[in-house]
Amino acid sequence: MAEKKESVEAAVRTIRRVTRKKYSAEDKVRIVLEGLRGETSIAGLCRREGIPTNLYYRTANSAAPSGGARTSSKPASSAWWGTASARRTHAR
Repeated sequence: MAEKKESVEAAVRTIRRVTRKKYSAEDKVRIVLEGLRGETSIAGLCRREGIPTNLYYRTANSAAPSGGARTSSKPASSAWWGTASARRTHAR
C-alpha cells in the first residue's frame, strides 16, 4: 500500500511540474508595466493573467531599478512600521 501511495505522489509531482505555466521575459515585462500604469488594480490584473499577486510583486521588485520601491504595497511613510522592534517602540 505504501508503494502505491508513493507512486501516486510521484505522478502528481510530475503532472504539476509539466503543467506549470512558464512566462517569457516579454510576458513578465508586459504584466509589470501594465500594473505600473495603474489603469486596473494589481489584484484584478493578476486574476486576469492567472497569477498570484505575490508573484507579480516578486517579479516587479526584481525588475525595478530602485529595488522595487515603486511597487511596494505599503506607502513609503509606513516603511518605519516594517520591523518588530519599531512597532514595539511605538506601542510604548
